[in-house]
Amino acid sequence: MSNLRTLVFFATPAHECSYLPDREATTMFVDPRADVDKKLYSQLTALGFRRSGSHYYRPHCEHCNACVPVRLKV
Repeated sequence: MSNLRTLVFFATPAHECSYLPDREATTMFVDPRADVDKKLYSQLTALGFRRSGSHYYRPHCEHCNACVPVRLKV
């Protein structure tokens, strides 16, 4: 089982931002080999990470922080 202190993160090269025109974005990913349990997933979401399948990621742009993650209770 992984924990937040031992996770390995990767960052993509800069790419075109999907949200804002004329901006570059970088995305930070959790190592896909990490064993993410419910507790760790909760910690990651509190830090702004999103999930797509088995990939956990968040915006990590050097000169921008306009993307603010929001969790809505439904």
